[in-house]
Amino acid sequence: ARAARSAGAEIRVRHEATRIETDGTHAEVTVRTPDGEHVVAARRVLVNASPQALAALLGDTPPPPAE
Repeated sequence: ARAARSAGAEIRVRHEATRIETDGTHAEVTVRTPDGEHVVAARRVLVNASPQALAALLGDTPPPPAE
């Protein structure tokens, strides 16, 4: 985390991503926090989620689960 922050990353905890909109170069991430819902602009977004969960965040049709 320290290396990411020193490279300019902003790490947010206790934020639940509920939607990601992107044009391929920038993204707007809607997040739910203890203080309410907010939109965060980003050039890059790192997501720790299954392909199905990521598709849902992007508003896409999820791929079938792996067998």
